[in-house]
Amino acid sequence: MKSLDCLFMIFLSIVLILNSGCQKQAIYEINEKDAKSIVDAIAEIWNEGNLTLVDKFYTPDYVRRYVDTYEDIVGIDAYKKWISDNRTSLSGFHTSREGEVMTHSDKIVLRWIAEGNTGGKKVRFMGVSIMRISNGKIAEEWLYFNRESLLRQRGFTITPPTNLSPEKK
Repeated sequence: MKSLDCLFMIFLSIVLILNSGCQKQAIYEINEKDAKSIVDAIAEIWNEGNLTLVDKFYTPDYVRRYVDTYEDIVGIDAYKKWISDNRTSLSGFHTSREGEVMTHSDKIVLRWIAEGNTGGKKVRFMGVSIMRISNGKIAEEWLYFNRESLLRQRGFTITPPTNLSPEKK
């Protein structure tokens, strides 16, 4: 397990270095106290459904980006709807921080675990969020979680197509 944590930390370090090297230098530098406030607010937003905190901790033009199939969520009104819809579809929804919160320049990296019940089945999935902070608020977030694990827990199976032909070069 420690080797997985080590590999994960190396991966995140590389992502942060590449991400910060390709962009303008951050004007806002996040500190540990502000990062803790933001992470605590995220937990209250998702666990308690306290959507008033979204206005306080997210910029109006906030963008949530998924690294795979979901479309971006743009704006805090759309984000509030997303939170409400997810809390409704996963009754008893609860999220918690996994491991340490990392900060670099204007970024916060957070590993998390989410749990809830859907269709009479308890589900648990893990993910990573990388947040860009602007003037003390979350302006942009990149999110990854293991969607396959979530689908399997809900009873879905993944079946590859049977009529695949080799690609012609």
